[in-house]
Amino acid sequence: MIKSKKLSRIKDLKHGFFNSIGGKSKDIYKSLNCGLGSKDNKLNIKKNLQIVRKNISKKAKNIFSKVGIILELDKESKMDDFTGLIGSGPAYFFYLLKVYEKRILKMCDGDIKKTNEIIGNLLEGVSLSSRNNLSMDELIGTVASKKGTTEAGIKEFKSLKVLNSFEKGIIAAIKRSKEISNES
Repeated sequence: MIKSKKLSRIKDLKHGFFNSIGGKSKDIYKSLNCGLGSKDNKLNIKKNLQIVRKNISKKAKNIFSKVGIILELDKESKMDDFTGLIGSGPAYFFYLLKVYEKRILKMCDGDIKKTNEIIGNLLEGVSLSSRNNLSMDELIGTVASKKGTTEAGIKEFKSLKVLNSFEKGIIAAIKRSKEISNES
């Protein structure tokens, strides 16, 4: 790990830059190689990752946690899962929202601005609701009423096995992520 002389002058700022120095890898990988997708010795890569993890301080984690969620992945396969689920995730919802867009656009007599505003409000409501620490089934329960429209729609989705199809799409994305990792 390399430290900046200028940054070292700042009290309470811990920092470090990782390069090829100090790693356990040998031969052409002689470095601090952290790429589990490479042909480097996996044990050396794991040791390199431990070196990096050890040097990232709690203060750095605190800084990153202020702007987002820290998710440390200990296996390359989890990175493939992350890519297939989170990296591609917004596009899945956009794809599903095409049905909403088509029907709302018709309801709004072709007014795309109103349509986008309605979809935005819908997404904002979903986002706010999901922060209530409730399971997805509990959230559905807060919206659905006995013998109501939501119950009818969910019943049809279940009969069509929509969740199974969605799951298969995610599995295909994760599989492709693994293939891409192996191509490089």
